[in-house]
Amino acid sequence: MPLSQLTVINEDCIWGLWEITESAEALTTQLPPNIHDIHYLASVTHEGKKAESLAVRVLAMHMLQEWHCAYWGIIKDEHDKPYLAELPIHISISHTSHYAAVIMHKHQEVGIDIEFIKGKLLRVAHKFLNEQEYQDAGDDLQKLGIYWSAKEVLYKKYGRRQLSLKEEISISPFKVSTFGTIRGTVEKNGYSIQNEIIYMIIDNLIISFSFE
Repeated sequence: MPLSQLTVINEDCIWGLWEITESAEALTTQLPPNIHDIHYLASVTHEGKKAESLAVRVLAMHMLQEWHCAYWGIIKDEHDKPYLAELPIHISISHTSHYAAVIMHKHQEVGIDIEFIKGKLLRVAHKFLNEQEYQDAGDDLQKLGIYWSAKEVLYKKYGRRQLSLKEEISISPFKVSTFGTIRGTVEKNGYSIQNEIIYMIIDNLIISFSFE
C-alpha cells in the first residue's frame, strides 16, 4: 500500500501523502462504493486523471480511519471546493501524476497543494507573482515553486473562484529551506486574512499546506 506519509498535526488536523503506483482499476477495488464518488468518477474519462482522483479518495478514507469515521465520498460545490459527504470535517485535496495529498481539519478551513519543480515556472512567473515577489524569487526554481504552491494553498482555502493569484494573494519574502513556514495574505473586496503556510521540499516535489 503506497501510503507515503500520514501525519497527525494535532487532535483536530491531519494530512497525508499517497504515492500513486496503482492503476485506476486497482484503486477502485480499495474504495467502498458510494453514490457521490461513482457519479463524479463516471465523468472522468482520462485513465491517469481517474487514478489521481481515486488515490485522493482512498487516502481520505485511510485518514478518516484515524478518527474512527466512515468515508461516504467527496462532493464539490459550485466553486469546485471539495467536501466530505455526511461529515462536518473540512478537507482540501491536491494531486499530480505521481502523488495525491489530503489535509483535514475538524473545525477550520484548510488548503493543501503539491507541485513538481519545473522549468516552465520561469516563463509564467510574471503571471502569478507581484513585483515584490518577482524580485525576491528571481530565477530560483525552488523559490518560484514555493511561491506558486503557497498561493494555490490560499486559493483553495479561500474556496471561491475569481481570485487573482498575482493581485489578491501575496506571500511575504522568505529564504528557501527544505522545510519552512511563510506568511501569506488574501485581500479581496474589503476581505483580508493572513495565513501561515508550511512547506517542505522532498526531492523535486513541493508540499504546502495551511490549517490556521
